[in-house]
Formats: sequence, structure tokens, C-alpha cells
Amino acid sequence: MNWIIASLLMFVSSVALYLCVRKSITLKTPQQLNNLAMFLIPVIVYITLTVRTPTSFTLKPFEYLLILV
Repeated sequence: MNWIIASLLMFVSSVALYLCVRKSITLKTPQQLNNLAMFLIPVIVYITLTVRTPTSFTLKPFEYLLILV
């Protein structure tokens, strides 16, 4: 999986999660469940994706520097 596919997956899943949370707010779901969903759903999806693909998500020292700057 290259960075373009990973970026598209992140964008599509973010929009889908946002729409689901908006729908749950209109259904008067408690805020604690919304917060839990915003955390757990992406964690489960990305951990599964990381385990099933040979992609390495480790950062090089230069990439750490870019994050800090």
C-alpha cells in the first residue's frame, strides 16, 4: 500500500465516521459513546490494516525532525 491509497483511505474513513457521529447526535446518543466511537473505530481499523499489510509505519530521524518543526 502506498501513501496515496493510505491517504484516500484515511479521508474516506474520516468522512464516514463524521457522518456516523452526526447521525448519532441527532439520535440523542450519549456523548461518552460518541467519544468512545471516535477513538475506538479508527484504532481497530488501522491496527487491522497495519497487521494485515506489509507496510512499515516506522519513522526515520528526518521525519521526526519534520514533525517537530
